[in-house]
Amino acid sequence: MNDRKITADGKEGPGDRSGEAYPCIPASPAKMEARHSPHTTRWPHN
Repeated sequence: MNDRKITADGKEGPGDRSGEAYPCIPASPAKMEARHSPHTTRWPHN
């Protein structure tokens, strides 16, 4: 499930995601767009 996050840079682990919400996830532009647009919550970010 989190393969894209880990493959993104390799540092996207459970520890990094805890400290930083989304440091750099080019593989998940949807989540980036969701964080930028709170009113555009088309993707249920858990």
